[in-house]
Amino acid sequence: MNDRLKNIISLIGKIVAIIGGGGILGWVLLLKTCTHKPDENGTVEEIIYRGSVQDKDTREYIVGAEISFPGYTNEIFPCRTDDFGSFNFGLSKEYPNIIIRIAHKDYGTVEFNRKLTKVILKNTSDIFHLVPIKQQQTKTQQPEIVLKPTTEIEKISNINKPDNREKIEAVGESGYKINSKWAWEEAEKDAYSKLLRRLDKTSIAYEIDNEKSSAYLVDGEGYKAKIVIFTYK
Repeated sequence: MNDRLKNIISLIGKIVAIIGGGGILGWVLLLKTCTHKPDENGTVEEIIYRGSVQDKDTREYIVGAEISFPGYTNEIFPCRTDDFGSFNFGLSKEYPNIIIRIAHKDYGTVEFNRKLTKVILKNTSDIFHLVPIKQQQTKTQQPEIVLKPTTEIEKISNINKPDNREKIEAVGESGYKINSKWAWEEAEKDAYSKLLRRLDKTSIAYEIDNEKSSAYLVDGEGYKAKIVIFTYK
C-alpha cells in the first residue's frame, strides 16, 4: 500500500470519527479557515479569489464568517474568514456567473452574484460590507461590495478610462421568498419592468450591477433581494 493511499484511508477514518462523535459539530469542525494552498503535487491554482468581510458601519473585521458557493461546494470547499476577516480561494477554472454566500450568526446570510474571471480577479479583490441583523430592515442599511484595485497603477488606469455614455439604472426588490433563487428572480423582473417603463421600451438589453445587488435572509423566515440593473443610452 503506497503512502498516498494510506493518507487517504487515514483521512477517511478521521472524518468518520469526527462525524460519528460530534454529529453536526463534526461537520462544522471540517470547515477550515479560508486559505490558498498548493495541491498534492505542490502546485498552486492559477486563479486566486481573495477578499475580506467587514462590518458596514464600523469597518471591523468579521471573523468566522462562513464563505460558500451554492451549487459548487463540491468544487470550491466552504471555509471561514480568518482573524483579519479575510478569505483566499484557489480556483481551478473561471466562474463567469456564480453566487457567493456569506453567513454569520450576527449578520445573517447574504448572497452576492459574482463574476470570478482571470481578468477581474487579477485586478481587484472584494470587500464585503455586512449589516448586523438588527439593522437589516432599514433601506439605508443593506450589504454591499466594494471592489479594491490590487495596485495603485490599476486604480489610476480605471479612473482615467473615458466613458461618455449615459448610464441608466433601475432597482428591483423582491418580497419574502422561501429561497434566494426566487428572490433574485423576482427582484430582477421588478428592475427590468421599471427600466422598460423609464425608457418607454418593450424590450432592452441590460446588465446586472453585481456590486450593488444582494440577497439576504431576514429573521430566518425568508429571503429578500435587491437587484440593480443598467443599460446605456
